[in-house]
Amino acid sequence: MEIVVGTQNVTFTFGPSKTTERMSQKAIVPPDHAETAIIMLTGFEVNYTDDDQYGFGKLKTDVMVLSTEAVQATVALRDDKTNDREWEGQVKGLVVFFRSSE
Repeated sequence: MEIVVGTQNVTFTFGPSKTTERMSQKAIVPPDHAETAIIMLTGFEVNYTDDDQYGFGKLKTDVMVLSTEAVQATVALRDDKTNDREWEGQVKGLVVFFRSSE
């Protein structure tokens, strides 16, 4: 059995870019005795940076734990063009740290 030893909110910011799929990593500070961690997506906001209206073909948002000291978010925003339209946004997550109860 595992016991929760702490939590940490993280925000990944993606500045303006035309790259369809981007990744961002964040360092996190685990509490004492943390052995494992999970991250849960708590929210996101992604938008094109100009005033034109484009339909979203695909929006992909992933969050993952790389270690008890690092997490990563990946966002892909696609319409009918790849690496053509500038977008920006934020992804938010909650990291939960655990340790063994033994």
